[in-house]
Amino acid sequence: MRAHSLLVIVLLGKVLLAFALEVKYVKYCGPEDKTLHYSIHPWPVLKPGQYVHVNFTFTPQVDVYYSTIHYRVTTEDGTTILKGTDEFCHLSPKFCSLPAGDTVSRTAKQRVRNIPFGFKGTFKGKAELYNQDLVMWMCFEGEVQL
Repeated sequence: MRAHSLLVIVLLGKVLLAFALEVKYVKYCGPEDKTLHYSIHPWPVLKPGQYVHVNFTFTPQVDVYYSTIHYRVTTEDGTTILKGTDEFCHLSPKFCSLPAGDTVSRTAKQRVRNIPFGFKGTFKGKAELYNQDLVMWMCFEGEVQL
């Protein structure tokens, strides 16, 4: 899976989707990267069965030879419904051989899934990527309305 789609993956893959979701916002939360550019389409409403296409470019400020993802999804009132840490190299091997300072361009395509009926509300999520030295090299957060 691809770096910008981390939050989308967490929300789409782990939380699975209802009838449709509206993405309220997705933002980069560090570390500073002036080369970061991304686009997502369709946007902002995503429907089950539809493919989400993500294009992005970034330059890691540290070497990334191994990576873990730390993620958390909460409800509008702050209740944690999903939290965890996974080996990111297993999820996306392309992001485990990145020398510091090399600009990387990637594209991603993820199919929107269904969830059980009755799963509605506003959800916030955050995904942080850490390298082999436990230095955060990328972070995204966002909010969706189901």
